[in-house]
Amino acid sequence: MTHWAITTAVQHGFLRPRSQWDTCIRTLWRGVAATVDATGAVAGVCQGGPIYRNKTDYFERPHAYEASACGGVVRLQTRSTSNLNLY
Repeated sequence: MTHWAITTAVQHGFLRPRSQWDTCIRTLWRGVAATVDATGAVAGVCQGGPIYRNKTDYFERPHAYEASACGGVVRLQTRSTSNLNLY
């Protein structure tokens, strides 16, 4: 979400100068892309759910992320971040 928010703000001119945000956007994207396997499944991100009572309940959530319920990531697929147009 942070990557999307910053990228969108840069695209719409809310964050300037654009060059100041390049490193941040690329670093965030590398973090997201590192969690995607060859099939496009995202690992290490828990599925959405309610507010839990404690940290253990969060850690016990499934970590196979196939799609976003609200239209976000839907089996994000990438093999290389070097040729992506990040914004």
